[in-house]
Amino acid sequence: MNAPALPFPELRDELIAHRAALWAHYRDARQPFPALAAHAGLIDGIIARVWQAQGLEAEVAVIAVGGYGRGELYPHSDIDLLILLPDEPVAALESRLEDTISAFWDLGLEVGHSVRTIDQCLEEADRDVTVETTLLEQRLIAGPDALHARLLAALERRLDPVAFFEAKLLEQQQRHNKSFGVANNLEPNVKESPGGLRDIQTILWIGHALGLGDNWNALAKRAILTRAESRLIRHAERQLARIRLDLHLIANRREDRLVFDLQQQAAAEWGWSTRRRSAPASS
Repeated sequence: MNAPALPFPELRDELIAHRAALWAHYRDARQPFPALAAHAGLIDGIIARVWQAQGLEAEVAVIAVGGYGRGELYPHSDIDLLILLPDEPVAALESRLEDTISAFWDLGLEVGHSVRTIDQCLEEADRDVTVETTLLEQRLIAGPDALHARLLAALERRLDPVAFFEAKLLEQQQRHNKSFGVANNLEPNVKESPGGLRDIQTILWIGHALGLGDNWNALAKRAILTRAESRLIRHAERQLARIRLDLHLIANRREDRLVFDLQQQAAAEWGWSTRRRSAPASS
């Protein structure tokens, strides 16, 4: 039995219209995290409808991971998906999955995806702390709840908090080492540069892995941070997210660097003018 035809034109037009309204509202409200969460929710709905139309809901789980799994989807960031299989796929299922990924791209969704079983997820997490980190932040979009629950249980059993902590510190040091130099100081990467969003997220990832909590309130309750520090870091996180979101919208592409060409436009979004004030007339 063939899956029903996907309403590509309608879905694509709906996506374009909703995105335009969402980012227009953000430009008025200037609240980044509600906007990012609303964008993630919009994409969840589109993906779930396609998944159901392709008849995959009973067999295969599609899971949001990484920043998208966290519910923070920037305008031009990749939509990172884990397609979780109960077993190695047969040829017919592989073909349907390929058609589905093509459908996402046809709709204007720039997906980055991996297709894995639970055992393959664990193997990749053992090899690469980046994969392990993306799997810490995940949400089931569509598919069998039981399959997703098995993955969560397997990841929890294998997590080594001390090894994860050491790997994330090494990863941070290596990332910081790449950021030295005049160009990186004058055109900082809001996401990857020292003091950027990635450093803030690293604190929460480590807190999650150590069982201390995965939000600032939880860390403050455990006295890892003071209440004042918690408020300050939340403010910094919100400001950085606002700048990154502005850069994506101004450039109309994925752009996380505050490059010279965009600095004046970004300043205008914050209500700042780059025009010099005229000197007062002498009496």
